[in-house]
Amino acid sequence: MKKQTVSLLVPAHNEEKNIGKLLKNLLAQKLSSEFVLQDIVVVASGCTDSTVEIVKKFLQNPKIKLIIEERRTGKASAINLFLKVVQSEILVMISADVLPINEYTLNNLLIPFHDPSVGMTAGRPIPIENHKTLTTRISGLVWHLHHKISLTNPPKVGEIIAFRNVIEMIPEDIIADEEVISYFIQKKGYRIVYAKDAVVLNRPPRTISELITQRKRIFVGHLQIKQRYNHTIPTMNVIRLIKVVIKEIISNPTKFFTIVPLCFLETYIRFLGFLEYLTGKFKTTWNICKTTKKLSE
Repeated sequence: MKKQTVSLLVPAHNEEKNIGKLLKNLLAQKLSSEFVLQDIVVVASGCTDSTVEIVKKFLQNPKIKLIIEERRTGKASAINLFLKVVQSEILVMISADVLPINEYTLNNLLIPFHDPSVGMTAGRPIPIENHKTLTTRISGLVWHLHHKISLTNPPKVGEIIAFRNVIEMIPEDIIADEEVISYFIQKKGYRIVYAKDAVVLNRPPRTISELITQRKRIFVGHLQIKQRYNHTIPTMNVIRLIKVVIKEIISNPTKFFTIVPLCFLETYIRFLGFLEYLTGKFKTTWNICKTTKKLSE
C-alpha cells in the first residue's frame, strides 16, 4: 500500500504553558506503516510570551518548522500560511492548548483515510478538570453532548482534525475555521468521519465569564457560516440537539440538574451571539480564555 504523507499544523498565540509538552507528545506519536509524518509546522502569531523561544528549542528536529507572524491576524491566516508551504497529502490541525491522550491519537485520526471517499476526520476532545464547579461541569457536558452528536453524521469538528490537501485557502475573516474546512471538503464530494478514538485532552473555562465568551464566539462563527454558505453546523440543528439531550437525561437522570442550567445558559449565550452578529460587533481574533491554557498544575 502506498504511503500517505502527513503534515501537521499547530496555530499558536501565547501558548508557553503547553506548547513544549504538545510538541514532545506529537514527536512521540506512532504511525502505522501506511502514513509518514513529514513535518510539524508551528505558526506563532503575535506571541508576546516565550512561545517562540520554546519552539526554537525543538528546531534541531528536522520535522519541526516555525513560522512567525509578528502581528496576530487570526487563526484562518495561520491556516492559509500552512496551506501555502506544505505538500503532504493529508493535513492535520491541532489546537495548541490540548494534548493527545496517548501515542496512538494521531494514527487513530488518520486510519479512516484508507477509504478514498473520506476527505476529513474529526477527533474527540475530552475535558480534564479537577475543580468540579458548576462552570466546569457545564463545559464538560457540552463536550460530551458534542460527542453524542458526532456519533451520527456529520460530526461536530474542532480541536483536532485531519483533511485531504484539496483546499487552496480559506477566507481569513472566518471565525469557525474547522467548520468552514468541513464545508469545503463536503462540497468536493468527500465524507467527514468521526474518529472517536483520536482523543485529545483540553481544559474547559473555569469562570462563567470565560465560558460565555468562548461559547458566544463559537456561535457567532456558526452564524457566519450559515449566512455565507447556507451550511448548518451539526450543533445548530435544534431538533437533533434536543433528541440528544432527551436521550442523555433518560440514560442518566442525575444529569438533569446540569443540563437545565446549560440549556438556560446556552439560550442566553446564543441570544447575545445573535445580537453581536447582527450588529457586526465581532472580530476574527478573539479574547483568550486564560484558564484553558494550562492542562496540568
